[in-house]
Amino acid sequence: MDGLMFNSEDIYYASSVEAARRRGKVYTLEIHKMIMGTTVEFSMKTIIRELGLTDSWQALGEETQVIFRELLPTMLKPMPGLMELLDFLEENNIPRAIATSTNRKLMEDTLAVYNLEPRFNKTVTGSDISHSKPDPEIYLKAAAALGFPPEKCMVLEDSSTGCRAGKNAGAYVVAVPADHSRNQDFSFVDFVADTLADPGIRQRLLAR
Repeated sequence: MDGLMFNSEDIYYASSVEAARRRGKVYTLEIHKMIMGTTVEFSMKTIIRELGLTDSWQALGEETQVIFRELLPTMLKPMPGLMELLDFLEENNIPRAIATSTNRKLMEDTLAVYNLEPRFNKTVTGSDISHSKPDPEIYLKAAAALGFPPEKCMVLEDSSTGCRAGKNAGAYVVAVPADHSRNQDFSFVDFVADTLADPGIRQRLLAR
């Protein structure tokens, strides 16, 4: 979801910058790259370690999520091709799930901005898993929820970490890099798309 469907990575970055500023610290892109696609617990523990903070990961997570929700209405935008891809999936009766490392409440708040949750058959969130990406748990659960073996599923991901989780699950993985992840390693994926509007995504979905 984050960074693939929406520009929410920009909002997460802005939220963390503000939380760090309140503590007299500087949150950098280098730190942000360490936590992309991971769970709230992993993300917050990484920020606390890198910035030398004394907060609990739970308290820091709650604060950054409050900031995130404040920024959502004005900052959240769908990534290019998202709505058209959802139309295509529905027209071709292709089941679809969201597998996001964010927690369920934050996922619901994000999807609600564009009323998109009803357009997905299943959702699996960071609240439903024990292991963060690149562990395959989230994609194994998403495939099971849809009723398909993972090798029959296509994973769309914007980060290298998320792509590795998809490959570790045995799925066909399509990387859709955005500005925040364009320089990451995607040499191991099955296909690299320019955006969600890339016709190669549709061609490969129909071929599967």
